[in-house]
Formats: sequence, C-alpha cells, structure tokens
Amino acid sequence: MDIDLSAVAERLCAVRDQQGLSQTEFARQLGISPRALQSYEYAEREMSISVLDKLFEQFGVNPLWLLRGHSSAPQSPLTPDDASRLSAELYEQWQQAVESLPIDVSFELRRALYRTLSRATFRDLSVPAVEIAKTIEDLKP
Repeated sequence: MDIDLSAVAERLCAVRDQQGLSQTEFARQLGISPRALQSYEYAEREMSISVLDKLFEQFGVNPLWLLRGHSSAPQSPLTPDDASRLSAELYEQWQQAVESLPIDVSFELRRALYRTLSRATFRDLSVPAVEIAKTIEDLKP
C-alpha cells in the first residue's frame, strides 16, 4: 500500500496545530530543520523513521495513525490516567442505564455489551453515550 503524502501532511499539520507550535519550534523539537518540516507538511517528501520516532517520543503520535490515519490507531496513545477516567465514566453510565431497565439483564449479555462499548470508547477516546442509549433501548421488552 502506498502512503498518501497529502493525508500524512494534513495529519502532521493537525498535530503541530494541536500543540500550538510554530513550524520553527515544532521542527526544533523534532531535531530537524524548518525546511525539512515544510517539505513534510507540503507533501514534498516522505518522513524518515527517525522523525516518526521523534514524533512518538515527543508528542505521543502513533506512527500508524500518522501514516495511514486508521481510526483504530488513535493519534495519541492513552495515558493510564486517561484510560482510568474513560473506564470509570463508561462504567458509571453503563451501570446507570442497565439499572434503569425494567428487566433483569444476564451477566453474560451485560459483559458482552459492555465489551463492545469499551472498544468503541477506546477507539474514539470518548464514551459513546448514544450507543449506550441505543443498546439499552434494544434491551427493553
């Protein structure tokens, strides 16, 4: 599969914008010249492995996300605190929704549905409130 340099350039610019850094400062932190950064941001050349590594080290940018943009490979890996916060939020919302049901939901079904919602939460880095509501609605008799 060929790498789409324009898409990589867009994602790289998004990372720099998210960090609030100028091209000069971003390049400095990556250990490259501003002109080299421009060539990446303007899709003029492919990034070296060392730059991909530096993006990961300095800014937590997942190289698969940067190169291919898959939603299953988020831009930044979760920190333990982020994962804990998302897990707790998902669990609380899920428990409240299940407890509001007029029926008893088996442990096996509850676990399977929670697993599905957990995947969505960590894929999108947010609790899928709409999916929780839909799942609960589908469980009602």
